[in-house]
Amino acid sequence: MATADIPPPVGRAAGLLGVPALFPQVSETGLDSLAVQDDGIAAAGEEYGNWLRSHRDHTADLLEGAAGDADQESVTRLMNYVFHVTDWYRSRAQKRRDYSAAVRGTKHRMVSTVDAAEQDLERAEKMKVPGGEIQTLLVERYSPEMESHLMNGLGEVASATQPGPPPTMTITTTPSTTTPEDTGKPVIQTVNNEIPDLTTPHLGEAPTTDNPVNPTTDPKGGINPTSGRHPPPTIPSTQPPIQRAASRT
Repeated sequence: MATADIPPPVGRAAGLLGVPALFPQVSETGLDSLAVQDDGIAAAGEEYGNWLRSHRDHTADLLEGAAGDADQESVTRLMNYVFHVTDWYRSRAQKRRDYSAAVRGTKHRMVSTVDAAEQDLERAEKMKVPGGEIQTLLVERYSPEMESHLMNGLGEVASATQPGPPPTMTITTTPSTTTPEDTGKPVIQTVNNEIPDLTTPHLGEAPTTDNPVNPTTDPKGGINPTSGRHPPPTIPSTQPPIQRAASRT
């Protein structure tokens, strides 16, 4: 497995052939790493499935009757599910390896084409071919080849192994027909522990406004009785009014 991605080619020929727009941006080594992770998960699943099979065979001689049949059925169902998941991870790992191979092959072919174009460019310059003619010759000769590399790579990706949707395990349970009254035990009722909303108007109280702190006043300066909650009444003071000091100039 390669340890680094193939870098995009650089140079004048790469610019003329549109390499920045055509060169794949996907990391082939990143896909390889993901495939290795899937292989590890599949290996762990294989080990767990084998343990379940051993457990099922061991308990077959220990449990008899309905309990034994139920244990065998549940363990077998879980074991089959684990093996199906294991196969799915193996399939996804192979898909990622196929993607990596397609990306790596496409990059490699593009780099080879650009290298050949760069050599033709240098030879043409040594032969004193005008610059405009060199560009035209390179584009006409190598652009279709670059596009072909890209289309072939996309075709390889489309034909890669597809694992499909991951398996699911359906657990069916039989609803119990026993009610709390049948057990003879007291029934525990749920208690509403919600904190009441103190901002909600009580019965007989006028609806509050959006700003209960500053209720609307009527044109005469009084409190509008329909504007919501009223501020506490003002208690008259028995102290003499404070004389305001003369303002300083």
